[in-house]
Amino acid sequence: MELALLTLDVEHLQDVNRCDSSFTVASKLILNAQNGEIGYQIVSVPAYQKRYPVDVLDAITYIDNPDKVIFLAYLDGQIAGQIRWAKARGFPGIMLETQNNNVAACRLYERTGMQLGGFDKYLYKGITPDTEEIALYWYLIF
Repeated sequence: MELALLTLDVEHLQDVNRCDSSFTVASKLILNAQNGEIGYQIVSVPAYQKRYPVDVLDAITYIDNPDKVIFLAYLDGQIAGQIRWAKARGFPGIMLETQNNNVAACRLYERTGMQLGGFDKYLYKGITPDTEEIALYWYLIF
């Protein structure tokens, strides 16, 4: 297997947001807060398929811009993911958001040293009123 990490350029512009964002939900995090710390328990749920919508991003503004960048990851010549930089630019850390039903992502973030720093149980109700999804905010302080 060959892994390549490229900085976004005009030639690869069409690959932004082409990753398969679907996954099977079979569990979710049940949150608790104690002594100022957020914890969770993982519980099983009936399995279903979820797909994130494509982010609308004016990616061309990232090309040759010293203040922003997109890195594209390719595995055996196929787009596999995209990431952004922060540490090299002297930022104090990074924050990302996912949902309590994306357990695999939450486990990955935790394994990489990120900490669950907050949540919003109403964020997605404005989009889908009957949803039980909770927005989770993960932080990595450099």
